[in-house]
Amino acid sequence: MIGLGALVLVCGLLVGCAHWQVHRLETADVDWSTPLDYEGEATVAAGNVYVFDNFDGFDVIRMSDGKTLASQFDSEALSMFVGRSGWFVTVAQQARPTMTFYSPTGKKVWQRPVHGGEPVQWIPQAIGDGTITYRDCATRGSCRMTSLDRTGRQLWSVDSLPNVRFGVAHRENRDQVEVNRGEARLQVLPTVAVANRAGRVTTLDRSGRPAGESIDAADSVLVGNTLIEVARDGDACAYRGVRAGKEIWRTTADCSAMAAVSSVLAYPRRIFVGYDGKDTTSRRMVSIRLSDGHTHVHPKAWLGFDPETKTSRSVGEDVIVDQRKGRLTGIDPDTGDTMWHRTFSAKTGAPTVYVSNGAVSVLSSHSGFWRAMALRRDQGHDVVTIIQPRSGDVSARLLQKSLSSTVGLGAASAMIGLDGGRGLVLTNDRLFSIGPD
Repeated sequence: MIGLGALVLVCGLLVGCAHWQVHRLETADVDWSTPLDYEGEATVAAGNVYVFDNFDGFDVIRMSDGKTLASQFDSEALSMFVGRSGWFVTVAQQARPTMTFYSPTGKKVWQRPVHGGEPVQWIPQAIGDGTITYRDCATRGSCRMTSLDRTGRQLWSVDSLPNVRFGVAHRENRDQVEVNRGEARLQVLPTVAVANRAGRVTTLDRSGRPAGESIDAADSVLVGNTLIEVARDGDACAYRGVRAGKEIWRTTADCSAMAAVSSVLAYPRRIFVGYDGKDTTSRRMVSIRLSDGHTHVHPKAWLGFDPETKTSRSVGEDVIVDQRKGRLTGIDPDTGDTMWHRTFSAKTGAPTVYVSNGAVSVLSSHSGFWRAMALRRDQGHDVVTIIQPRSGDVSARLLQKSLSSTVGLGAASAMIGLDGGRGLVLTNDRLFSIGPD
């Protein structure tokens, strides 16, 4: 028989091992972590992380080592717009309507008042390398498009129609939950400005004039510096890429089973166009690769989590992820072929899946033997798992407390996948960079 002392020793070893396992989940794959002065939404550009809270201010954090480059308190800034180059602007439209332009490292380069007319409609359109273009509609039906350089000097200003509409309203890395994001406080802008003339859109040149080829604006999109036209030609869906006023590719897809466009998701290297099915009971989607216009028709469109069936479909540049009761399937967006499977425990609820910026991020509950054995430890409850999109390999994990209320893409923008199997996780008061150990 096992003596009492031996039993106590075995139990102690199990508890100690459990504490070590939990500790590894909290620390092993952490590249760095840094405290945040301000909570809120986050995005990535030019090697930095930009965190914005419209009640407090912003942080600029260098991705390579987690160093805080800038932290600015600004209780009046209502929104923040970031360009791919990392230059960004904050807009305050309260007691003192102003716009403030910053360098990629968070250095203020100029500030100027916003027109105080009623209604005030000051809308940033594009941010380039040290330049910003915005539309100012001081009175109904009277608008100007203006471009400024990094010193605040006006480059050009032209009349503009009040509405420049696209299917995805100029924004990349779209939230996959179909909600109205008109109130998003942090937005990524394209690099070039556009003008709308009688339902057709064209990019503007350095003097503010329309340049070259135009596209139909109805269901189309601007991604970075590329216009992508989404049109219809009988049973064929037609797509066209235009950059710097020149057509760069033209392609079609079989749309015989599809009706009208329902929505568009835009990423820097790919867009997905969702269609209502002609049978009125289903939705389909077409994947378009932006480098060459390659298309593939998928019989199912993206889908937020359905609590009844416990299924979801998330889409990204490199992978489509189907989730059914904790079983994840990675699908090639260019071919529709299955690339990998991975299973998460569904005993405590199905995991939440996000796909963006070159990684698959999965939020699940921490459960199992080792958690149960980690007695008297103030342990976390949620695990973020980073999966490489093409292989399905797990590259990193992080255990933290109550991430379900703060982790998300889109309006919360708190969990961001990065190329190379790495990821950024924003908690209530810290930013974590995690990757292969």
